[in-house]
Amino acid sequence: MRRSGIRWSVHDKPVDRLTHREWVMLRMLYYIISTDTTSVTVKDVLWSKYFLSALVGEKTILKAFDLIRKDQIAEGAYDNPDSRAMRRLRQSINGWAPDS
Repeated sequence: MRRSGIRWSVHDKPVDRLTHREWVMLRMLYYIISTDTTSVTVKDVLWSKYFLSALVGEKTILKAFDLIRKDQIAEGAYDNPDSRAMRRLRQSINGWAPDS
């Protein structure tokens, strides 16, 4: 099935069958969405999500995002003081005023 030149996935791809490229795309999309939840309204972010949905399936994206989240927590990525995005995310969670 095609829509606007994109082949829409009929079945969800198993997470353990994702390619390295698919994981990179999923991790980048996860990073963008997790550090700024309002980015889901940005046209390019929406198109990226639609592309990935067509490529691997919606359920696979959700499973991959959960694995990425757990991986980020285990790595301590959300505690990285050198990352402005992570500082702002932490401040937002804690209810602090964001830095500039």
